[in-house]
Amino acid sequence: MTVTERPPAAESLDKHHILALLPGMKPDHWQVVLDQLDDPVQLLQLPPTSLKALSMPAGARRLIGDWQRGHMDSQWQERLEQIRHKCRSRHIQVVDWCDPRYPESLRHIHGPPPVLYLRGNPGALSRPCLAMVGSRHASRDGLNHAAGFARALAEQGIAVVSGLALGVDGAAHRGALEASGVTLGVLANGVDTPYPRQHGALATEILNNGALVSELPPGTPARAHLFPQRNRIISGLCRGVLVVEAGVRSGSLITARLAMEQGREVFAIPGSIHNPGVRGCHRLIRAGAVLVETLEDILTELADWGLETLETGSGATPPGPDPESLEPSARQLLDVLTYEPRSSDQLCEDTGLAAAELLQTLLTLEMEGFAEATPGGYRKRAG
Repeated sequence: MTVTERPPAAESLDKHHILALLPGMKPDHWQVVLDQLDDPVQLLQLPPTSLKALSMPAGARRLIGDWQRGHMDSQWQERLEQIRHKCRSRHIQVVDWCDPRYPESLRHIHGPPPVLYLRGNPGALSRPCLAMVGSRHASRDGLNHAAGFARALAEQGIAVVSGLALGVDGAAHRGALEASGVTLGVLANGVDTPYPRQHGALATEILNNGALVSELPPGTPARAHLFPQRNRIISGLCRGVLVVEAGVRSGSLITARLAMEQGREVFAIPGSIHNPGVRGCHRLIRAGAVLVETLEDILTELADWGLETLETGSGATPPGPDPESLEPSARQLLDVLTYEPRSSDQLCEDTGLAAAELLQTLLTLEMEGFAEATPGGYRKRAG
């Protein structure tokens, strides 16, 4: 296909916004385009017959035709001006396909985005990255695992990538920040308005030492169908994906499947066979995902990163408190507790402790970090 030379920088920026606005364009469409063109912005210079030959959606072809004739509909003109304004006022950077900052790992996935919008530090895109995903309704253990592994990864110089969602995503971002590490939030909406709103403060923290990234232009609201499409970017930016806690219907399994298709390593943390919230992780492990108990399990698989590995026996979280410091009754109860929830009646029967003494002892174990209350009773806390 014959195209003219790339336009000057100012006009080119508008063209990148138009690319991001093209209606109906899915990853499959972008793959066809990139199979034919060195730079996707060249689309805006092709005649209608060439656009149709690329199997582009009718709406996208119409918008390109209107752009070429200089007669864009007022709705599109207003949208374009809104994007320009938000990029200026929110310090949003455009990282296009030919920008040297565009992540090399992302170029090689199926249907990579032609444009990325970024707030924060663009240098975060060049860091070795690992994605962490999991349930929005994670258990306390799941949240602790996410934060602990994120801290440990950040301490190794690895950027933690997630989707800024509630639950595991938020815990992973916070864990990396607690270690003064780099974390990237990949959004299924514009980077000007982080979603969900509950994570507005967290998004601001991320901007200090990381970045918010999206293929969608500023002003784009979050919609359900955009999340699976977003997930290919989460996995595509990374060397691997760690699934912390996920049920069999979890959207995290979509990210894991995409990672496998992209040739990335998939890791999963196992859990109780009685916990439906980890069955997705167990399914991944049966399918070949690496079972993860410590950070070493990840670094061993990714030894070619050139990062220093931890000493044998180290894990994602600091050592737990010493049981020997407990009173005899507390040690007796701790010996009876398991990682499966048990009712207070069962524990009274097994320990011989009176109900009042049992509850007081359980409170002590909770405060010391040895036990936790769950909907099904009390259990030993993993750690």
